[in-house]
Amino acid sequence: MRVFYTAEITGKSDCDENIIQLEWSYDPICAYDVEKYRIFFTPNPQKYRYVKIDSVYRDINLDHYKYSYSHNGVNVGCYYVTAVDSATLESKESNIVCLDECKQVGDGGYELPNVFTPNNDGMNDVFIAHNPGEIVTKVNMQIFNRDGKLVFKTEDPYINWDGRDIDSKRFVSTGVYYYFCDVYENRLEGLRIVPIAGFIHVYRENVNNTSN
Repeated sequence: MRVFYTAEITGKSDCDENIIQLEWSYDPICAYDVEKYRIFFTPNPQKYRYVKIDSVYRDINLDHYKYSYSHNGVNVGCYYVTAVDSATLESKESNIVCLDECKQVGDGGYELPNVFTPNNDGMNDVFIAHNPGEIVTKVNMQIFNRDGKLVFKTEDPYINWDGRDIDSKRFVSTGVYYYFCDVYENRLEGLRIVPIAGFIHVYRENVNNTSN
């Protein structure tokens, strides 16, 4: 195999769909015998070694020299590629690209609503977090009433509170509730815990009493 040169590998994160898109190119003069490209990945280069996650085979019918790859279910990590020829000889590693682009807690990333109407009208009946994606691996959420009683807790990043008291299993009454939540974020440097706190305004007017 001749010396294999890649252009700069580029990548971007689709934070809504939890996909990382990679793209690289090769010099057709230097890589005429390339059979496939191996893709290597690590979620944290300081903690984990790179592992091969997939291969992309060269298409000799293509009239261009750019390749792309979608890594589903991931939006944080580092990558490089190598080339393998028909004799199974492998090139040196390409450049490394590291991606950690998704917004953080408090910066338009993970967010919690402050109004909640569990009144069985089919709208806003469940308290759900916005944008947890794959960045948030879990939470430690605790919701209290004004008297300091715990009414709900969960580790589900989406929260999914239906408005019922954790003990009585009955719907809580209209009022202001407050929460403390530790958000566990999977970032490039490793797991990070971000504490957040706030208020939830619960409205239950025009509720069918049979649902209590």
